Amino acid sequence: MIGCVILNFNDASRCLTLAENLSSFKIIGIIYIVDNCSNDDSMSFLEKNVRNKKIKFIKSEFNGGFAYGTNVGIKEIIKHHEYISSILCINSDIIVSETLIEKLDRKLMSTPNLGLISARMRGIHNEEQLSWWNNYSFKENLLSNFYFYAKKKYRNQINYKYSSDFMFVDCVRGSLMLFKKNALVDVGLFDEKTFLYGEETIISCKLRSSKYKIGLITSDYYIHNHIEKNSSLVKTKIMMNKSKNYYLKTYFKYSNYKLLILKIFSIYSYIEFATISFIKSILKNK
Repeated sequence: MIGCVILNFNDASRCLTLAENLSSFKIIGIIYIVDNCSNDDSMSFLEKNVRNKKIKFIKSEFNGGFAYGTNVGIKEIIKHHEYISSILCINSDIIVSETLIEKLDRKLMSTPNLGLISARMRGIHNEEQLSWWNNYSFKENLLSNFYFYAKKKYRNQINYKYSSDFMFVDCVRGSLMLFKKNALVDVGLFDEKTFLYGEETIISCKLRSSKYKIGLITSDYYIHNHIEKNSSLVKTKIMMNKSKNYYLKTYFKYSNYKLLILKIFSIYSYIEFATISFIKSILKNK
């Protein structure tokens, strides 16, 4: 039986729609919507509209980011629902079928040492999106600071040709992750020292360090119904680099020398991203 955690921040309507859909899945026993201190009317909306017995609504004490908020829900499942054997962490902008969730859980439970599993991700228009990756080398981490290199690597990744229905990978996308509950307990849940970005890389590293494997169903997919927000490319890049520096130092044991070189490269990337953002804004307003 699966327990589910959906983290909400200013997206209560879609969270509830997803939760109500998931509640109809026989394999899902309990769903926690965790409000991460939204600054809109999410609290009142959820308090008024959560009526399904399978769905629980709780509020985090403060907005500590993705890892902290998700852990709030995971801890409730571990504490109050002993019958749960696997935990689904899923974003509010995901559309997924009952068939895929059942397929993921069967594979998770039948594969020795498999601690985390996901599937391919596609956009709302059925376009392939990045759903997995293997760890970058130091050189790749340097080059990924360059916009056009990162775009090319992304294109190569989504055009990957699959030769089997399942494969082991280093990391899966954080938008839909199904864990064995015991595996999450063994590694101490998500690392709460990042606010946003890098959570899936860190949890995957923690799992692999504890001899667990990460897998991907390649024969099926879920939908990422992402709504584009007017966020600064540079601010996003800064936050991503902050998380990256943390996990490279803490989990990949990068030396201060390597981190310094990455910092120098990242400064250039901020200039590049600011320039690209400025050009895009001009073209958009024409």
